[in-house]
Amino acid sequence: MIDRGTCVRAAALLSALFASCEGQSGEHSCSWQYNDLHWDLSPLVKHKPSRDYKVDRSNWEFDMNVCANTLRIPPACTHQFGDKVQRAPGYQTF
Repeated sequence: MIDRGTCVRAAALLSALFASCEGQSGEHSCSWQYNDLHWDLSPLVKHKPSRDYKVDRSNWEFDMNVCANTLRIPPACTHQFGDKVQRAPGYQTF
């Protein structure tokens, strides 16, 4: 059973999704090319003072950014892990 207020760092999933190397700013490459096709998600990156993308599914909440670390760490994560919370492109909380 998972307790309410549980935080899961979704970095592995999101890093695989946005597969790239992280720069010093915490942003990731947002463009890919395959043969003649090209994708550029850089217009979707959130910067301050914007808020992170948030998705609610059943009892889970997902806070995320596209190709960059989130702008803020969810309170459930800081409550559970304190100063040890690592920056990530996404978090999953219950």
